[in-house]
Amino acid sequence: MKNHIFKKKKSEKTILSVGAEMRGSFSLFIGGVLRTWYDFGDLTFKENWEEYKMYLDEATQDRKVDVIICDKHPSYVTTRLAEEIAKEKKAKLVKVQHHVAHGYSVVLEHGLKDFIAISCDGLGYGDDEKIWGGEVFDTDKRVGSLQEQLQLGGDAATVDPRKMVVGILAGKVNDELLWEVTGFDQPEFELLLKQAKEKYHSIMTTSCGRVLDAVSCLLGFSQEKDAALELEKYAKPGKKLKPVIEEFEGRKILNTDKLFLHLIKNMKGDRSEDARGKLAWVALAYIAEGLYDIAKSTAGKGTKGKSSEKKRQIVFSGGVAYNKIIRDILLKKKVIVNKEIECGDDGVSFGQIGWCLKR
Repeated sequence: MKNHIFKKKKSEKTILSVGAEMRGSFSLFIGGVLRTWYDFGDLTFKENWEEYKMYLDEATQDRKVDVIICDKHPSYVTTRLAEEIAKEKKAKLVKVQHHVAHGYSVVLEHGLKDFIAISCDGLGYGDDEKIWGGEVFDTDKRVGSLQEQLQLGGDAATVDPRKMVVGILAGKVNDELLWEVTGFDQPEFELLLKQAKEKYHSIMTTSCGRVLDAVSCLLGFSQEKDAALELEKYAKPGKKLKPVIEEFEGRKILNTDKLFLHLIKNMKGDRSEDARGKLAWVALAYIAEGLYDIAKSTAGKGTKGKSSEKKRQIVFSGGVAYNKIIRDILLKKKVIVNKEIECGDDGVSFGQIGWCLKR
């Protein structure tokens, strides 16, 4: 267990935030001091969960808590715990969207006011009850995202990213080519194609993590869980692909079909590690540049959408912010990132407090 201590403005309220689930943390704001406990690991593991609850009980024992903040994901263990504590302590329960909290972790750490946030990770429960993970926010309002893609088999595509590749490319490329690049047994591949066509036991997602898993798998770097981590290792600067941004249902969408079709087209020739490394870099740059373009187009507008002379600061957080290539591209564009606070889910409880203090 680790912790951060921040001194902030005075407040009579005592605020507890319980974070997310995959990388546990909680934060307590009392008497103008904010303290965050983190590094508990995946809270679905019993020993991690027991340690988390022990420290949380010690921190809140005999304390009056006015506000308790949790994630919007209804099945997170932390969400259920927050509901129990709110009832027990007669506190106000507030649920904050996962990626909004990521953005506010940078905002609170750096003392920002008006901002645009890019939040990218593996998953977060969206306001539309879909799985998000590649988002752009104007303060709290979602104004952009990655294109929705089919996550074939739901969580199964997290464990086997080949299913993510099938979900993205089924019906968009030749079946024989898709079979060849994924390497499934023929009977299983035929079943997956049928599943993709019917969208059976699958979800639509804007997850940046799943898209990058699929890129890594397609390029032959990894077919394992967390395949995206291999991209940074092998990536080498290549020729950029211009981001394609479209409008859909009132928000700007970064088209990722364009990226995958580009990769497929350019894989037909040179399959050397060097050539595939350049395509990995193209993919990472496409995501970074595309989401930045969406954020930049919003940053020059006021909070009510009107033109503003003052450009608002763009921030970047979420687990994908650990990727050095994406982060460095955005840093060169003067985007602000977490420094002391973790950009992954360890920092969500800190961001939840940040969201609350803005109100």
